[in-house]
Amino acid sequence: MPYKFIYIDDTQDEIEKGTINGLQDGGEIEINFKKPADWETLILDVSNIMPDHQGIILDLRLNGTAYEENKYAQYRGSTLAQELRTLSKENPDSNDYPIILISADKNIEESLDQTSLDLFDFVVNKNKLGNDKQLSYPAFKNKLKWLADGYDYLNKNSKTIADILNEKELPTIDSRFLETFTEVIAKPKHIIARFVIKQIIARPSFLINEDYLAARLGIDKSSEDWEALITNYLPATLKYTGAFSNYYQRWWMPLVEKFWEANISKDLRIRNTSATKKAGLIIEKSGYKNLKPITKAEKSKSDAFWVVCKVTGVPLDTIDGFIVGGQDDKYSWQESEYISLDEALRPTGNFGVSSIEKPRLQKLKDFFEQHEQRVRK
Repeated sequence: MPYKFIYIDDTQDEIEKGTINGLQDGGEIEINFKKPADWETLILDVSNIMPDHQGIILDLRLNGTAYEENKYAQYRGSTLAQELRTLSKENPDSNDYPIILISADKNIEESLDQTSLDLFDFVVNKNKLGNDKQLSYPAFKNKLKWLADGYDYLNKNSKTIADILNEKELPTIDSRFLETFTEVIAKPKHIIARFVIKQIIARPSFLINEDYLAARLGIDKSSEDWEALITNYLPATLKYTGAFSNYYQRWWMPLVEKFWEANISKDLRIRNTSATKKAGLIIEKSGYKNLKPITKAEKSKSDAFWVVCKVTGVPLDTIDGFIVGGQDDKYSWQESEYISLDEALRPTGNFGVSSIEKPRLQKLKDFFEQHEQRVRK
């Protein structure tokens, strides 16, 4: 059966039709389009039909076109989202659901305060949808299904940390995470969902994504046997299988380290061993011959890779990377994120380096500028 989403917008012109057609193509997503109405009617209507749907897509500005002659919505999408979240909070036994904000406003995230943004599980620029590689319709549909499945999981399993993370025996985790998450799971499910997505799934911590896994194993992901290695050799118990675990795979890093010590090497630590050495050991132990070690970038000193560049995905040892700025609010269990030297010298993304890294970066800039001048002479 298709995933059903309510889509509320004040018009159904070519942009909306294109979006609806793009989402419904292939039959995986079914859209129930609704125009605004007077406040009480819309809230009652949505509340009545919501149990048959997996989520809601809202436009921010709902008052551009009259829903009846000379009648315009006196509310915005954020106001509607707030009311729906409040109703969900008042009835903790009811199923919760994702709310996605979609708008043609180019600066959508700047036009809302953080409290309003926190109402939504995902914010989408309507003009980029279907036109941007990261916002292609297939990618967006996967995102919708991922959110729907994650909420469905929480609706069924949200009483304990072990339930939510689907791990009966939790590996060694920072005790401050357990304290914080214990407080979170007493709140409405959409708050639990936001915490899992933004503070566990989205940032490297005790859970890591495939890029980090490859970097820490020292194996080039383009290797012919990479998929076989992570599917057949690494135990399934290393993978995270809790809330929001489908589509975006994560691995338990504490369990990966235990597996390394028990099955690869008791003497060499996974953290400070070179990629060449790690790859050789993994080939020997796993029997998969078609695995290539990651080669370090030209300007890097170490190939004991541990992180990846936040912009380019290039594997790095932390000594060769630069801590990304704006991470002062990260939790204790979250790791700092890095960018490579090349990215720091010639930025292609929107991430600057932290203030503590700026003197080192400036020294390297001066060094490479002097080197280039000597080469030109």
